[in-house]
Amino acid sequence: MFLAPGARRAEVVERIGADGKVLTDPDESTVLHAFEKLCTQGVESVAVVVLFSFLNPAHEQRSAALAAAHFPHLSLSLSSAVDRAFREYERTVVTGFDAYTKPVLTRYLRNLEDVLRQQHINAPFQVMQSRGGVSAASSAVERPVRLFLSGPAAGVIGAGQTGTEAGHQPLITVDIGGTRCDIALLSLAANRWRGQRAS
Repeated sequence: MFLAPGARRAEVVERIGADGKVLTDPDESTVLHAFEKLCTQGVESVAVVVLFSFLNPAHEQRSAALAAAHFPHLSLSLSSAVDRAFREYERTVVTGFDAYTKPVLTRYLRNLEDVLRQQHINAPFQVMQSRGGVSAASSAVERPVRLFLSGPAAGVIGAGQTGTEAGHQPLITVDIGGTRCDIALLSLAANRWRGQRAS
């Protein structure tokens, strides 16, 4: 995976079975050694992925507890929390993206929150998510992967609202950015916009 080249991957001794039962308890010395190895390389964020953790997250959670106790500066993304789904490769990729963006997004949102506070803007600080809903900024930094398509989602929602106010339906929207073009078909059903997006 390009986000985590071989030199920045570390194996630990543990095993969860395909039925979710613990086959081998975590060897905590290998977990601590893995974190230490990554820290010496200057890593600031780690994706923790254990086989079958979607059935039993205990070993990932124990790794997180060890990191919090010994390496509190590390940012962690646990696959069982980010994408609790079958198939480890896909879960690993999503968790890797989450870990990759978490420190940057955390700094960005905290800085923005500070600026808003300095400007005496007391409205709740909320962030658009990929699914089209919003969440508190404090929640958004816990799962940054949920924000990846927030821009296109916001564009479709805004277009739907504008189309409703202008009395036009159905709508085809085109959202062109620097690296992508998103097209959505919107139809009004039961007073709610329902859309399909093609990227």
